[in-house]
Amino acid sequence: MGSVVKDENKRWLVLAILGIAQLMVVLDAKPTPADLLSADVHGYTTAFYWAGGIFILAAIAAFALLRSPARPPAPGTVPVEPEPGAEPAEA
Repeated sequence: MGSVVKDENKRWLVLAILGIAQLMVVLDAKPTPADLLSADVHGYTTAFYWAGGIFILAAIAAFALLRSPARPPAPGTVPVEPEPGAEPAEA
């Protein structure tokens, strides 16, 4: 049982070292103009989708808050009825 644990630890150590080595190669490489353009497009696209999602959430929240039913009159007050035949006021 003890040798299995040691072998497993060695395996993870080797994988970690290989991952770090690959990361160093990628970070050391110079990006091409096409890579930079692709990164720009990806960044703007991501920002556009985030902004759209926030806009949709804000629209849902506004709709939920503004479409609430009218509040009942306060206790002890008499609600005012509009006169028959009167036009609604324009805002």
